[in-house]
Amino acid sequence: MNIDKCTAIDEYLKREFPNSEIEQANFAGCQHYKIQTENNLLMLKVGEEFIGDTSLKDIIQNLEEWEVPNLLKENSRLGILITRAGASIYERNL
Repeated sequence: MNIDKCTAIDEYLKREFPNSEIEQANFAGCQHYKIQTENNLLMLKVGEEFIGDTSLKDIIQNLEEWEVPNLLKENSRLGILITRAGASIYERNL
Protein backbone atom coordinates (compact mmCIF):
# COMPACT_ATOMS: atom_id res chain seq x y z
CA MET A 1 0.00 0.00 0.00
CA ASN A 2 1.34 3.45 -0.87
CA ILE A 3 2.34 5.09 2.42
CA ASP A 4 2.22 8.65 1.01
CA LYS A 5 -1.35 8.21 -0.24
CA CYS A 6 -2.50 6.59 3.01
CA THR A 7 -0.91 9.43 4.97
CA ALA A 8 -2.64 12.00 2.73
CA ILE A 9 -6.01 10.34 3.42
CA ASP A 10 -5.23 10.41 7.15
CA GLU A 11 -4.34 14.11 6.97
CA TYR A 12 -7.51 14.85 5.01
CA LEU A 13 -9.61 13.09 7.67
CA LYS A 14 -7.82 15.01 10.42
CA ARG A 15 -8.75 18.29 8.71
CA GLU A 16 -12.36 17.19 8.29
CA PHE A 17 -12.66 15.79 11.82
CA PRO A 18 -10.55 18.09 14.01
CA ASN A 19 -10.12 17.01 17.62
CA SER A 20 -10.94 13.41 16.69
CA GLU A 21 -8.66 10.45 17.22
CA ILE A 22 -7.90 8.65 13.96
CA GLU A 23 -6.34 5.20 13.71
CA GLN A 24 -5.42 3.37 10.54
CA ALA A 25 -4.53 -0.21 9.72
CA ASN A 26 -4.17 -2.32 6.61
CA PHE A 27 -5.88 -5.65 6.21
CA ALA A 28 -8.19 -7.55 3.87
CA GLY A 29 -7.13 -5.48 0.84
CA CYS A 30 -8.22 -2.18 2.38
CA GLN A 31 -6.78 0.66 4.39
CA HIS A 32 -9.05 1.01 7.42
CA TYR A 33 -9.57 4.31 9.22
CA LYS A 34 -11.31 4.53 12.60
CA ILE A 35 -12.39 8.05 13.46
CA GLN A 36 -13.39 8.55 17.08
CA THR A 37 -15.42 11.75 17.30
CA GLU A 38 -16.91 13.14 20.47
CA ASN A 39 -20.13 11.16 19.92
CA ASN A 40 -19.41 8.38 17.41
CA LEU A 41 -16.95 5.86 16.07
CA LEU A 42 -16.86 6.28 12.29
CA MET A 43 -15.42 3.63 9.98
CA LEU A 44 -13.89 4.18 6.55
CA LYS A 45 -12.33 1.51 4.34
CA VAL A 46 -10.37 2.53 1.25
CA GLY A 47 -9.71 -0.22 -1.26
CA GLU A 48 -6.16 -1.12 -2.17
CA GLU A 49 -6.95 -0.89 -5.91
CA PHE A 50 -8.37 2.62 -5.49
CA ILE A 51 -5.26 3.75 -3.67
CA GLY A 52 -2.93 2.06 -6.12
CA ASP A 53 -4.67 3.19 -9.32
CA THR A 54 -5.55 6.76 -8.31
CA SER A 55 -3.21 9.74 -8.07
CA LEU A 56 -2.84 11.46 -4.73
CA LYS A 57 -4.55 14.58 -6.07
CA ASP A 58 -7.48 12.54 -7.44
CA ILE A 59 -7.88 10.57 -4.20
CA ILE A 60 -8.47 13.76 -2.21
CA GLN A 61 -10.62 15.25 -4.97
CA ASN A 62 -12.79 12.11 -5.04
CA LEU A 63 -13.19 12.10 -1.26
CA GLU A 64 -14.41 15.69 -1.50
CA GLU A 65 -16.69 15.13 -4.52
CA TRP A 66 -18.23 12.02 -2.96
CA GLU A 67 -18.75 13.99 0.27
CA VAL A 68 -17.15 11.25 2.33
CA PRO A 69 -17.11 13.22 5.62
CA ASN A 70 -20.87 13.80 5.32
CA LEU A 71 -21.47 10.15 4.42
CA LEU A 72 -19.53 9.09 7.50
CA LYS A 73 -21.51 11.43 9.76
CA GLU A 74 -24.88 10.46 8.25
CA ASN A 75 -24.13 6.73 8.52
CA SER A 76 -22.35 6.63 11.86
CA ARG A 77 -23.64 3.13 12.70
CA LEU A 78 -22.51 1.80 9.32
CA GLY A 79 -19.24 2.09 7.45
CA ILE A 80 -18.17 3.70 4.20
CA LEU A 81 -16.18 1.79 1.58
CA ILE A 82 -14.23 3.62 -1.13
CA THR A 83 -13.42 1.79 -4.36
CA ARG A 84 -12.78 2.81 -7.95
CA ALA A 85 -16.57 2.70 -8.41
CA GLY A 86 -17.14 5.33 -5.73
CA ALA A 87 -18.37 5.43 -2.14
CA SER A 88 -20.77 2.85 -0.75
CA ILE A 89 -22.23 1.96 2.62
CA TYR A 90 -21.52 -1.37 4.32
CA GLU A 91 -22.76 -3.12 7.46
CA ARG A 92 -20.14 -3.20 10.15
CA ASN A 93 -19.75 -5.20 13.32
CA LEU A 94 -20.17 -2.95 16.31
